[in-house]
Amino acid sequence: MSRTIGALIGTAIAWLIFDGRELWAWGAFQMRVSLSLWVLGLVWALVTSLVGGLFPALRAARVPASEALRVA
Repeated sequence: MSRTIGALIGTAIAWLIFDGRELWAWGAFQMRVSLSLWVLGLVWALVTSLVGGLFPALRAARVPASEALRVA
């Protein structure tokens, strides 16, 4: 959930900073953030966070509750 909020905030800030502006990086690359790029960045952030959290969640689901609550 926090990664989703972070992705929303990050993409919104990038869109606000770069929307409607043409920024040339190193004289060769023109950067412009469109709505479709904003959505693509949001989807990419959500997919990577889901994949990154999937394996730890599956491993945690297999541990018995009594073992998970035990302090090391």
